[in-house]
Amino acid sequence: MSMMPVCELWVPDPSNAFLQCTSACYVGYEDFGRQSHGVAFARGEGLPGRVWATRRPDLLATLDAPSDFVRARAAADADLSVGLGLPVVCNDEVIAVMTFLFAQGPEPSGVFEIWGPSSDNRELTWRSGFYGQLEEIREVSLATTFAPGQGLPGRVWQTRLPEIVDSLWQNSTGEFVREEAAMVAGLTMGFALPVIHGGEVQSVAAVLSTVDMPFAKVMEVWLPNEDKTELHKKSGYYGRYAKFTDDAQATFKLGEGVPGQVWESKTPQLIHPLDEHSGFARYQAAQSVDLTVAIGMPIIEGDEVTAVILLLN
Repeated sequence: MSMMPVCELWVPDPSNAFLQCTSACYVGYEDFGRQSHGVAFARGEGLPGRVWATRRPDLLATLDAPSDFVRARAAADADLSVGLGLPVVCNDEVIAVMTFLFAQGPEPSGVFEIWGPSSDNRELTWRSGFYGQLEEIREVSLATTFAPGQGLPGRVWQTRLPEIVDSLWQNSTGEFVREEAAMVAGLTMGFALPVIHGGEVQSVAAVLSTVDMPFAKVMEVWLPNEDKTELHKKSGYYGRYAKFTDDAQATFKLGEGVPGQVWESKTPQLIHPLDEHSGFARYQAAQSVDLTVAIGMPIIEGDEVTAVILLLN
């Protein structure tokens, strides 16, 4: 299992007046998908529209009232309770919004956080978060700040690149600022990405999760090489899906596979199902371990793609 059962890709329509859903995955939540058909958002409306307007990641800790989640009744019927929206920014404009909707189970499974630079740009401060039953780590987080390079959010802020950590506190040598609280909560994995516009990292979105419920079943970060001819893998998480790496491709050229297509187009992709017609280069390896969804997201500075994130479920 993973933390992201429902994922949607929203892009501005040709008139730039509304966000429309161009691709989505509702496996196990098909009725919610049917009720979502044809929904569109104006700038500032609902979770996708708010991310579009602010150019910042956003969290809804509840999809029911008093939130402004437009599809609240459908979400309640599907037991979906938490929403995360991530902007894709190119040339300081939001060109797409990715939304992930989650079902909160009875056991703690993960933490979602959004961090931003302080007014003097000297540290990252807490902006919002979802902690479920993990009240202890919430209290610690509210009182925590990160210097550049400190902890997972601080490293992403400093490097301006996404990062995957498969062991937050084991052998951390004090690197993980909230180690004790994470150990108590069973949080072992971390994934964080920057949102860049105006030449600066404006936000860092972070996910901390348990090994039994990662953000995605497979996660990879790909970076262009120095001469911008190929993408090379920076890091990856495979958990129980190590077999997926048997046919792993070491590099991707511009336009090749999902990472290469995201690199070339500078736009995210959401592909379901993963088959020979999907354009997913490793579809046979994915099918062998029952991975059916691929999400590719670019990290962009100005108009240059500096990293590509690949999430598989």
